[in-house]
Order: sequence, then C-alpha cells, then structure tokens
Amino acid sequence: GRALEVLDLREGRLVRHIAFNAPASDTVVTPDGKQAVVALPGSTDGAVALVDLETFQVELVPLTEPPSKVRVSPMGDAVLALSSRSKVAWVIR
Repeated sequence: GRALEVLDLREGRLVRHIAFNAPASDTVVTPDGKQAVVALPGSTDGAVALVDLETFQVELVPLTEPPSKVRVSPMGDAVLALSSRSKVAWVIR
C-alpha cells in the first residue's frame, strides 16, 4: 500500500497512519526500534522514507532509480537501498 500503519499491539489500536506518495516495496525497522525505513519506488526514480517512530516525522531521501529493498546495518548507523531493476545500490548514513 501507500502507507505505514503503526499499531499498539497491547491495546489493539492504530497509533498512526503515515501516507506516502508511492506504494512501498519494502520496510525495515532499525535495531533500536526508533526508526522505520521504507523503500518507495516510482516509475522512473524513487525514494527512501526515514520515519521517526517516536515523533512520526518523515524524511524522504530521493534516489535516481526505484528502490526495491532496504536493509539496515546491525548497528543501525547505515541503510542499504537496492534497486533490482537497475542493479544499483545506495548506502545512506
């Protein structure tokens, strides 16, 4: 879909609905649980959304190709975005 929904599983309620301008192709949460990283491929380019899970602020990092996957380093200090269509990778720190 075109959104990230943050749920409180203990209370069984929706905490926040965060809409994006493109459908998400992959999502990962940082090891400390403070940030969600979302791959947002467009038709010719794309972006990675960095979502602060405490304030729910979103920072978009534009990319030159559509990302299909995102991964976070074990320390949480770097994000790897991969484009399977164009076989390109970006490292975001």
